[in-house]
Amino acid sequence: MRVIFHIGRQKSGTTSIQNWLRDSHQDFSKQGILYPRMGRKNKLAHHELALALNPKSQNFDNSNHLAKILKQEIYAHDTIILSSEAFQNITDTSRIRNFIEILSPSSVEVVCYIREHLDYAVSSYRQKIHAQTEAIEFPKYVLRFRDQSKFFQRWRNIGELHAQWYDRDNFIDGDVIKDFCQRIKIDSKNHFGLDMNPSIGGNLLAFKLAANELRIQELSYNKLSNLALSRANFRMPFFISNESANTIRLSSVYNQSVTENIGPPKMKLFDKYNEVPLSSALMEDLFIICQNLNIKLTNELINFAKKTCKFFYN
Repeated sequence: MRVIFHIGRQKSGTTSIQNWLRDSHQDFSKQGILYPRMGRKNKLAHHELALALNPKSQNFDNSNHLAKILKQEIYAHDTIILSSEAFQNITDTSRIRNFIEILSPSSVEVVCYIREHLDYAVSSYRQKIHAQTEAIEFPKYVLRFRDQSKFFQRWRNIGELHAQWYDRDNFIDGDVIKDFCQRIKIDSKNHFGLDMNPSIGGNLLAFKLAANELRIQELSYNKLSNLALSRANFRMPFFISNESANTIRLSSVYNQSVTENIGPPKMKLFDKYNEVPLSSALMEDLFIICQNLNIKLTNELINFAKKTCKFFYN
């Protein structure tokens, strides 16, 4: 029996992979592949399992119990896929080791996609503003990305590590799901490429930053996602000059440590994107956004949206 841990990372096609894994459950079963319900119930990913296997969660160690439940579900399957980006946050792997020992697999593999520092920072920043009520400035946020050497060592000690830069240009048909299947040697049929979790961008990002500063509560995450899916300008990255990008990358211990493990990344350019906010379209975009979210477009919201340029490199 093979056990495969898909550990993300965030903003590397993880949600799309998890949607496909869940929706392909019946087809997988015929091939002897199991995407277990244990640890995820009816949700996309095994976040509950990852939380239970993380000693920092301070939950009672029920790794024995979870492994026994999974062994009952495994019947007639020889490949088990467990997916959660929350696995990447586990620094003490003792519970994972205990969990694996009870399962007694013939092999353990770990799949991880990793974005280049600046690309990851831009994507995860947009996701953070989208999902939370914080309004941190991007130049401060980009400093959060640290040395990844221990991360690689930790997961290599768990199993065979399939780590790859997240770069659509190097994927089959530009598709992360097809690349994922190729790496773990399973069939990718019945798959249609969709971005299931777009990051917000453009004036939609300016709006959400303004809403966060104004403490506007209960904005629907899904409605913001649908707006991003409906308009390309609402899901684009933002402008960063090549000079600023080079400064970040030259001092990046994150990039250096990942490069030492999986080779150099392709450096994405961000000078082709619009600045945030895009003043020429701001009023029209704010009207569309507020109409879709069913909230009032106030002068205060307009003024805060205009000032969101302070959150980015000047």
